[in-house]
Amino acid sequence: MADSVRQRRLDQLMAAYIAGRSLTIAVAIDNGAGVIRLEAGLWPGPIPAEGERGEEAFVFTKSAHAELVVAQCSSTSSIDALKIDFEIAAAAVGATWEQPVKVLAAAADEIRELETQLDAWNKSGGLRTMNAAYKQYRALAVATAAPALSYSDYLHAYKVKVAHLVGQNVARGLPKHTGILALVPDPLPSVPWRK
Repeated sequence: MADSVRQRRLDQLMAAYIAGRSLTIAVAIDNGAGVIRLEAGLWPGPIPAEGERGEEAFVFTKSAHAELVVAQCSSTSSIDALKIDFEIAAAAVGATWEQPVKVLAAAADEIRELETQLDAWNKSGGLRTMNAAYKQYRALAVATAAPALSYSDYLHAYKVKVAHLVGQNVARGLPKHTGILALVPDPLPSVPWRK
């Protein structure tokens, strides 16, 4: 498989995992005129408008914490002053946060672990339900003369759903692999990674 396709698939798995975690990110935005403000939104966060740039970002597992911290941080002319305000506000509300780089590194570790686990399950027959769904999908495609996904593309669609479920489980404090083996992809999955 080409490296670009593999990288795109890994990016999709990471995006699904992070979306499942429902992380909120606060971004320090510099308007270019000497004013830096803090805005919060779901990952990947607020997008700076034209002429603005994101300076610093802080990731929260609880959106209420992000909103409280953002509400307490006033606009300032210095990123250093904003960081100090941010740390004081976060400590005051008991909010825990991480840098996006750490969140992405943890997500990459989770995806590697997930792919290893799914490969082991596939080799040991643990993905029988998914494989049966693929056979039905192929039979339907052949019967209707519709184009069909390859097994690897179908398996990737399944992995994306699993990555999202694992992210949700982590966010809820459940064991990571809860409900995975019962999860079956849609009979006719979309193919966003081919675009």
